[in-house]
Amino acid sequence: MTARSGAMAELRRGWPVLAGAILGVAVGVVALPSAAVSLFMHDLQTSVGWSRAEISLASTILFGVLAASAPVVGWLADRMSEAKIAAASILILGGVFLAVSQAPARLGFYYAAFAAMGFLGAGAATVTFARAISRTFVQARGLALGLSMIGTGVSSAVLPMVLAPYVAEQGWRAGFMALAAVAVVSAPVVWLLLRRTPPNLAPIAPLDGKAAAPGRIALDATFWKLALVFGLVPLAAVGMQLHYLAFLTDAGLTPAQAGALAGLIGVSVLVGRILTGWLMDRIFAPYVAAAMMGVSALGLLALGLWGAPAALAGVVALGLSIGAEIDLIGYLTARYYGLKVYGRVYGLFYLVCLVGSALSPLAYGLIRDAGDGYQAAQFAAAAVLVLTAAIFLTLRRYRDTMDA
Repeated sequence: MTARSGAMAELRRGWPVLAGAILGVAVGVVALPSAAVSLFMHDLQTSVGWSRAEISLASTILFGVLAASAPVVGWLADRMSEAKIAAASILILGGVFLAVSQAPARLGFYYAAFAAMGFLGAGAATVTFARAISRTFVQARGLALGLSMIGTGVSSAVLPMVLAPYVAEQGWRAGFMALAAVAVVSAPVVWLLLRRTPPNLAPIAPLDGKAAAPGRIALDATFWKLALVFGLVPLAAVGMQLHYLAFLTDAGLTPAQAGALAGLIGVSVLVGRILTGWLMDRIFAPYVAAAMMGVSALGLLALGLWGAPAALAGVVALGLSIGAEIDLIGYLTARYYGLKVYGRVYGLFYLVCLVGSALSPLAYGLIRDAGDGYQAAQFAAAAVLVLTAAIFLTLRRYRDTMDA
């Protein structure tokens, strides 16, 4: 069987898991709460009176708690059904959204709700879905990971166009109720899809011949380099994504216009994830990563220099960097460490990714509140992405076989 025919056979056999992962990511603990912060920011500021830094702190709390939970979720994912973990977490997210929509507009409750989502909804993070994909696909693993993670891009594309005008008319409470309905309806579908295909029973082993003892993780130079870049990329990009709608509104665009442009980030994320996954099955993945981060740096630099007229360059920059990173975590974890400790290694990398994601929105909010705009943050983010590209180029080779 050729590699191409083997990949197609895997995709035909494993499509339910792939579809479940796409939907799960689209309605998971990162996509829907992040949409709430981004899309409801302007209405919360005007109707409740909270500053953008105060509103953005909810994302910092979410990602901080989620980061602390990630290793535990990774440990559970190595031992339990991904379908049960994901569906239960999505249902909990829906319940928290509903509670926020009905509660008094108090910062303390708002922050507590996002902390609850980060802890109780952690099973709907990418570690769960990436493990389901990685144990189902081998020849098409890169492409399958890329396709599975387009869920965030789908959410980012659809929700701004639908919810931005709706929230502008109905208010943020109605927006939280809409997110609750999406989560509750989606949870049983995710459960049904993820449980349909049995795991891949091919031998599981690291690909580089330098495995740690069974059940242990090798904390070598490669591990620390990967941990560093997986923290720096979201630090540079995630905050700008969450502030993009507000950034465009500051520039004078209407909510509908800004929502349409911000929605294009989702399309860019979608393209970036599929392209990254397809390329990783064919080219040494760190080279793919370095190229993606370099292009993203140029886009953020253009955004800092020219502002709203360079909005499309910013869309490409954010889509490629955010879109590529989760694919890279899933793929490189499997290629360097195998599946025996996949959940635990992914959980650690996802932890640092979430730390960067937690700090980024707050940093962008503080910089914007302290100055005249987002320009300084955009220039700093471009420099950080150049640094990550350089680090990716120093990673050691893995073997070219696909037996893990």
